[in-house]
Amino acid sequence: MQMPADIAPTSDGFHQAPAFLRLTAPPGLDPRAALALFGALGIGALTIGLGMFLSGAWPVIGFMGLELLVLLLCFRLFAGKGRWAEEVELLSPHCLRITKYDHRGRARWIELDPKRCQVVTRFPLRWSTAVVLRQPSDYRTPQISVRLAKRLNPDARQKFVMALKDLLKQRDQLAAN
Repeated sequence: MQMPADIAPTSDGFHQAPAFLRLTAPPGLDPRAALALFGALGIGALTIGLGMFLSGAWPVIGFMGLELLVLLLCFRLFAGKGRWAEEVELLSPHCLRITKYDHRGRARWIELDPKRCQVVTRFPLRWSTAVVLRQPSDYRTPQISVRLAKRLNPDARQKFVMALKDLLKQRDQLAAN
């Protein structure tokens, strides 16, 4: 999925364009840093295992590096789970689309009426504070609540709440055009 050209990526996983918000996982280790980390851990594990072998604990030789392999598998699993994204896009004065991508790239989306949406949260924002975009019920539709920015830190979540409120205000500008 391509992001609009006027979105500048930031380190906190929050991107903003005029009528588009995108949340992504905070960046992890790049491949070069991961190679350096696991290289240093490998040298340390080899040194300890070789020292144990030379001191007479010869059964250790078959398990040298096994802990490093387990750590590498856990790291890869964690890095794979970090490929999630959430997008909030104001398509028209009557349509706000929220798309959530899981770590496998599968998308789920819902469309709401931006005139009726409200941002519900508690301040000050903490790690456990939920940011909910709520559309109240009327005679045609039930109440819809969508939880957003669950995985962001409180500072990035604060920026997202302000940008989301600004995005909901932009619906009037789209209606005038």
